[in-house]
Formats: sequence, C-alpha cells, structure tokens
Amino acid sequence: MSDNKKGILFACFTALLWGFLAIILKMASQFLDSHTIVFARFSIAFLILLTIVLSRGRYTTLQIFRKPPLMLMVATVCLSLNYYGYMQGIHLTSPGNAQILIQWGPILLALSGIFIFKEKLSRWQALGFVIALCGFTLFFREKLINLIDSSNEYIEGNVWTLFGGTMWAIYAILQKKLVQRFSTTQLNLFIYGVASLLFLSQADLSQLGVLSLKQWAIVVFLGLNTLLAYGALAEALKYTKAKNVSIIITLNPVLTFILLGIMSEVGLHWVAPEQLTILSIVGAVGVLSGAIMIIGGKK
Repeated sequence: MSDNKKGILFACFTALLWGFLAIILKMASQFLDSHTIVFARFSIAFLILLTIVLSRGRYTTLQIFRKPPLMLMVATVCLSLNYYGYMQGIHLTSPGNAQILIQWGPILLALSGIFIFKEKLSRWQALGFVIALCGFTLFFREKLINLIDSSNEYIEGNVWTLFGGTMWAIYAILQKKLVQRFSTTQLNLFIYGVASLLFLSQADLSQLGVLSLKQWAIVVFLGLNTLLAYGALAEALKYTKAKNVSIIITLNPVLTFILLGIMSEVGLHWVAPEQLTILSIVGAVGVLSGAIMIIGGKK
C-alpha cells in the first residue's frame, strides 16, 4: 500500500472517531466541568500509552522528556487550548454547532498545506475545494443564519470554538514538522503527559470520585478517543499531504449529524438531534463530492 493511501486511511479513522466525539463530550458536560473533562481525556490517554510503551520495553521513548524541543512545547500548549476551547463551545452551544465552527481548524490546515508546505493544488482539486465549500454553506445554512441572532452565551461558545480551531491548526502545522524528526508515540506521550499536568490544578477531581459506571464508561471512551484519534492523525500527517488530511477531517460534522439522526430514530435521546432539510442533504452530497475530487484528483 502506498504512503498516500495509508495517510488517507488514518485520516478517515480520525474523522470517524471525531464524528462520535462531539456527542459524547456533550453527554460528559452534563456531569463534569470543562477543565475536568479535558484533564481526564489527556490523563487517560497518557496512562494507556505509557503502559503500552513500558510493557514493550521502549524506554528510549521517554528520553523526549529530558530535553523537549521548543516546537513540541508550543504544540502541546496549542492542543491543550484546542481541547478546552472546543469543550467550552460544545458546553455553551450544541454538538452540531461546535462541529460546524471547529472546521475553521482544518480549513487553516489546508491553506497551510498550500502556502507553508508548498503543496501543489491542481485545477481539478481547486474545483473540489469550491464544491466542498458550497456544500458546507448549504449544509449549515440554517445554523449560520442563527448565529446572527444568538444569546451572549451562544456567542461566547462560538468564540471559544473558533479559538480552539485556530489552536488546532497551529498544533497540526507543528505536528507535521515534528513527525519528520520524532515518532508519533514520542510526540503523543509528551503532549498527553504535559497537557495533563497543565489542567491538573484546574480539574475538580472530587467529581470523578462520584461517577456511576455509565459515566465512567463515557470518560474512558473520551480518553481512548483521544489516544486513537490523535495517533491516527499523526500518522496521517506523516504519510500524506496536509490538504488531504484537512478535507477528510472536515467530514466530521456530516458524520455527527448522521449519528444524531440514527440515535433519534432508535429512540436514544441522550443529545438533542439536529434537523436536516433538503438543502442540508444536497450540501452533504456536495461536501462528499468535493472531498473525493480533492483526494483523488482527476482519478
């Protein structure tokens, strides 16, 4: 299998995991505050990854903690802020709304692929970007209109989400450079560990002590989601172009809306479903078509 196909598969796996993420985060926000949720996500991911590293005897992986590069430290702070901003956005608004605005991050990453990494963009792929953009506009038309007349809390949530998207783009740009020098395991182990310490002082650990079995299952899922999604993302950025990764990740909202619809149909009302119109469905088709054109080129 070619490196490009490997990268695309890793990016698709990340998109699938993040499609579930917004829904589960909204559920977690009903019994934990944002700081505690972010701390739990990072700490669980760190402990699992550390256990795997030690069990395989890869002690040299820990050497990155001795003298980490400045770029890695900045990437850690950026991803930490992304987690918090996104969590606040979901808490103050809704999973669907947060998934719309957080796509600001992949868009910035796509632009960085062109302007920073000098990745070539064919006319066919450029047309794919235009179609995907038009698709998103139709898909989220009603949501975008609602942003004009919103409460202060809703606006605050949107600002946090856009901030989180910006921080994620910076993290991803730095990560694409770092994966050329370090293994993804080294990078993620450092990021998860240091980010856990950053949120430790703000987390309310007493909340974790009174969780039910179901609530703990949600928290553990969030930690596993972090570990698997960002591990796959790092591999995707290593094997394929940044613009390919970004367009696949922008499919997250479509997956989230589909999952919310399925949950509603089977009677699971854990999170309020988002309403889809004919224009929204047409827009979804446009997004998928644009993604195929960008990833596959003229093929």
